[in-house]
Amino acid sequence: MSAYLVDPEHIHVLVRAGLPGRLGMISWPTDDDAIPTPSNGLIDVGQSRVRALRPESASAVGQLLLDANAASVITRYREDETYIYDYQRPGRVFEPIEILKAIDGYDYQSCEAPDWATSEAFHYWYHLRITQIRRIAGYSDADTWEITPTTGTLVDQRRKEARARRTQ
Repeated sequence: MSAYLVDPEHIHVLVRAGLPGRLGMISWPTDDDAIPTPSNGLIDVGQSRVRALRPESASAVGQLLLDANAASVITRYREDETYIYDYQRPGRVFEPIEILKAIDGYDYQSCEAPDWATSEAFHYWYHLRITQIRRIAGYSDADTWEITPTTGTLVDQRRKEARARRTQ
């Protein structure tokens, strides 16, 4: 397995994809004990603490992603290429399926660090992945939350709609 530091644009896209939109704000658990501020996105919720991605915390979340990716490269090659991250709006808009592929690419480059699966960056990765899956065209139309022998499929639904259009 290899690891490299992803391009800053890759991080920009992963951060932009998680910014609040029609599916709401992404937040995830953290053990960061810093004082909560808008720029670090930390929020106390009862007895626990979460980090939320908002425009004002985009650079902090991007740094978190960069640091996790760098930890993987350091683990694999003992090369430290870490830098100070500053969020910039990406140059292009990507579809959810493209973002999912970028999420998988980021995971592959960041998973070498021994604490990857318990890291805060992993928690963000996981929540971002879920939101992107929900943004895929047709996801909200699917009636397969629970599948039974009588559950209809999207193919069935499209065929029924096509027949209805032909009979009009």
